[in-house]
Amino acid sequence: MKIYWIPGYFWVLVTFFSGYYVSAQTQWAVAPSGLNVREQPSLGAPVVGKLAYGDSVNVVQAVGDEFSLTECAAFKIKGEWLEIQWQAFSGYVFSGYMLPFAPIAKYAGDEFGEELDSYVNQNFSHELEPEVIATQPGCETCMLEYRQVFDNGVVMQVRSPEAKGHGGTIFIPRQVMTLGQVYLLVFVAALNSGSIVNDRYEPPIVRCSVQEGKTKLETESGMGGLEAEIFSKDDGYLIDFWYISC
Repeated sequence: MKIYWIPGYFWVLVTFFSGYYVSAQTQWAVAPSGLNVREQPSLGAPVVGKLAYGDSVNVVQAVGDEFSLTECAAFKIKGEWLEIQWQAFSGYVFSGYMLPFAPIAKYAGDEFGEELDSYVNQNFSHELEPEVIATQPGCETCMLEYRQVFDNGVVMQVRSPEAKGHGGTIFIPRQVMTLGQVYLLVFVAALNSGSIVNDRYEPPIVRCSVQEGKTKLETESGMGGLEAEIFSKDDGYLIDFWYISC
């Protein structure tokens, strides 16, 4: 195990992580405000329950044709209906708001949620050591920039200059996440970059814009925030992100 100090926060890097994949029948809800469970596979069907962000369910089967729901102005999340077993009953949810592995930890109470790079490091396994690109002068374990290749093809490069803030890029292959799932990952990470007010976490205002091949998200908060852009590539999606610290 190697322990690195990155300016601005503590971080422990271990060489081997357990695999993040679980049974194909288990999926997690990633709709930030919760996901409706419907009686039938139709937006007009009665709501019989609601999954909270991060709830896991057993997926029985996919049902019907693909359709899309609109988020963030013109951004469309594509998916289909999934028949699920949840608690003591069954129902249907939109697959665009589901993920086949645990999502990024969301803020709660007076606790901040996860940052993008921490989530990737904690949830995706790798056998390769990180490629250290730059270290702080006089401290060989104080990384200012590194590149990590993960077993599932995700590639992350993080820069943490001595000035406030840190950022980098994360490439996610299409077989790991859909564009909608990548968007939701970044959106929740943006919600996590708020501030503590009167001993309670206050999420920031998240602004987004959609252009051809690119989606941009930025936050407005009294304690810095997150700026991120998502680019669609032939073989996957590239997240370019920067955390601004006050």
